[in-house]
Amino acid sequence: MSSSLIPANPSAVMVIRDVTPNVVTLSVPFLRFGKIPVGGRGTIVRLTSGALAVFSPVALTPEVKAKVESLGGNVQYLIAPDMEHHIFISDWAKAYPAAKLIGPDGLPEKRKGMTDEKIGKEEFAVVYKADTKRQTSVSAEFDADFEVEYVDGHANKEIVLFYKPEGVLIEADLMFNLPPTEQYSRVPEAERPKPGLLAKFFSSAQTVEGKGQKRLLWHAISRGNRLSFNESVQRIDKWDIKTIVPCHGDVIEKNAKGVFDLRHSEALWQALSHSATQPQRRLLNHYTSQDPNPQPPPPIPNNTSTRPFTLAVKDNIATTSPSPSPSPSLPTTCASPFLKTYHSPIEATIVTQLRSRGAVVIGKTNLDEFGMGSHSTHSAFGAVSHNGRSAGGSSGGSAVAVATGEVDLALGTDTGGSVRLPAAYTGVVGFKPSYGMVSRFGVVPYANSLDTVAFLATTVKRVEEVVVGTEEEGVGVWVEGDKRDPTCLSGRSRRRLAKMREGYGGTGKKGEWGLEGLVFGLPVEYNIFELDARIRAAWVAAAEALVRCGARVVPVSLPTTRQALAAYYVIAPAEASSNLAKYDGVRYGTRISGQSDAAAGGVLYAASRDAGFGEEVKRRILLGSYTLSSAAMDNYFLRAQAVRRLVRRDFDRVFRLGNPLVDDDEGRQQFDLSDLDEAVPMRDKLGPEEVDFLVCPTAPTTAPRLERVLGDEGDGEGDVVDAYVNDVFTVPASLAGLPAVSLPVGVVGEDGKGKDVAGLQVIGQYWDDARLLGVAGRLEEVLSARGTG
Repeated sequence: MSSSLIPANPSAVMVIRDVTPNVVTLSVPFLRFGKIPVGGRGTIVRLTSGALAVFSPVALTPEVKAKVESLGGNVQYLIAPDMEHHIFISDWAKAYPAAKLIGPDGLPEKRKGMTDEKIGKEEFAVVYKADTKRQTSVSAEFDADFEVEYVDGHANKEIVLFYKPEGVLIEADLMFNLPPTEQYSRVPEAERPKPGLLAKFFSSAQTVEGKGQKRLLWHAISRGNRLSFNESVQRIDKWDIKTIVPCHGDVIEKNAKGVFDLRHSEALWQALSHSATQPQRRLLNHYTSQDPNPQPPPPIPNNTSTRPFTLAVKDNIATTSPSPSPSPSLPTTCASPFLKTYHSPIEATIVTQLRSRGAVVIGKTNLDEFGMGSHSTHSAFGAVSHNGRSAGGSSGGSAVAVATGEVDLALGTDTGGSVRLPAAYTGVVGFKPSYGMVSRFGVVPYANSLDTVAFLATTVKRVEEVVVGTEEEGVGVWVEGDKRDPTCLSGRSRRRLAKMREGYGGTGKKGEWGLEGLVFGLPVEYNIFELDARIRAAWVAAAEALVRCGARVVPVSLPTTRQALAAYYVIAPAEASSNLAKYDGVRYGTRISGQSDAAAGGVLYAASRDAGFGEEVKRRILLGSYTLSSAAMDNYFLRAQAVRRLVRRDFDRVFRLGNPLVDDDEGRQQFDLSDLDEAVPMRDKLGPEEVDFLVCPTAPTTAPRLERVLGDEGDGEGDVVDAYVNDVFTVPASLAGLPAVSLPVGVVGEDGKGKDVAGLQVIGQYWDDARLLGVAGRLEEVLSARGTG
């Protein structure tokens, strides 16, 4: 920047405005490259002590001096916010010699080497440096009123201030809000620059609308040190921002926090780098918010069985603050920039049920945005990691909270394996109940016909205590219906189903579970070529352990498994495209600043949705919208629903128990045997072997390295197809609405040394959840005793 870029008549064109009672802006016209109108702005802040701080000083005109005097005249701090915004600091230093000069590392040396007559050689009292920025102090009065973030990863090495008393973020080039309407408001119309092609292009990258500035911030401005830049943005994002005062463009006075989140969503997504040098920092990224003062639930009259336990809640499940807790309610963000500050007025039924049983909610856990993903990397809060590997998705944050021992139990949602896959990757237990057993009221929907509230814990027993209940712990949540959720079975239906399960351990009371005499099926279609040999060996070892315990193990065939994954990725996105239509910046979600209600509906919605949704969510919305279109519905959506019925029928044919939701004759129709593998025994081809449970891998591989998942650009787009294929073993049970539990098993490390962790899945018939958990608990003990788990 040089003096040739300064307006020749600053007194005539400057706009002096009180933005808040203690924050005054000094706005002037300014041409970048001598052609592009971007405007310039200085800011005066009156501290609580009465001292004045001047950020990015502009021309010291008589009008500015008068304004300074009206504020008390006690200028104590002059801040050059970066390597460019310092031209007038010498004029201010001469006028107010008591003021401390503050700037970034390298600026004093740069000024001493400049020949511009306006640039003095003053000494800086405070210089922010990358290695000491957290310890740098200006003064007691300054530190009391300001949060300071030195964004050393910014190309210009920027100092950002946050004036805490009034919630004002003051920045130079951290973000822009063009066009500079206020800064050119006093320039005569005839003298205003006419925007050419270059100006239009430049301005499009510096408006808060669209994607231009988002890309500029990510690819250009953060190029100095992207990891450090991302961490700085994450720290700034924690401030309670009400107003943003940029140097270039208009002041943002409405929805400032939302605008900041949307413009910096790329940095927030990757705020915790996938660099292997930061494992502990990544590990802490499994929460989106935590309660600083978690309160135990109030005592329940006549209830002697309730004992407190810690609970983490996936951040697509609504929570409120329990009375009389002094803490505010935790936001329900779905890990989306669209909902970063959303606080739900209602609490999910399952959270209320668990609070009544002693749950103390510790925090909300990170996830793939709106539950759409297999690695918990598509999040506005950054990727979740477990020991440098993928934590699975979309409930990766909940799984890590359990795996690290921070909570006794965690809630997740399982749509196509979103609890079981993270359980397998992190070495914990993940249980998906029968569809309709647990209320979905208060759960932000992804795919209504598939979403299921699910549970993660270190042992099956902990899950069983909550879901089924024991004489010591009281009645489990399985007995409670919810009229607010039409997909949740009524109390009458629950009692009828429980009676049908009598004799099979389905009464809700824990029996003496044993494995002897049970029949376990091994689906031959799950023995795919891509299955990791170590997991295949663990599967075989588990089958051998079952036989030693007196169970029978037989191969069974589920022919439609091959089509299940494709059907899922038609049905789930189709339902998601409908569910997410309400996020438009009007009904729900953050609206792009500057858009008015009078704007054309499509334009308003498109801008907000484009900025508010991440790439994976957009991908699934587009896919779902297409499959629901008149041109594609018959060929895709309706056929996927037909495949779903065939998947359910496959399960019904192999289970000894009938499906209470299906007519017996329909469930027992003969297979189409033409495509069965030759390895299937003849007796099974003549009529499927009836089994009590199915045992299979949870995922075809162990947890991949996070670097591979994130890809070369660190954007979570490593291999989308691979991520989808991870659900191949979990999707069938979800399509059929069946209960399934993932158990951890130990396998040999990738290099043949040490140990790794994988998951084995046990699947039961519909509403056989109680017996499934009991048998899974016994199998867990057997595998642990034999060193398989």
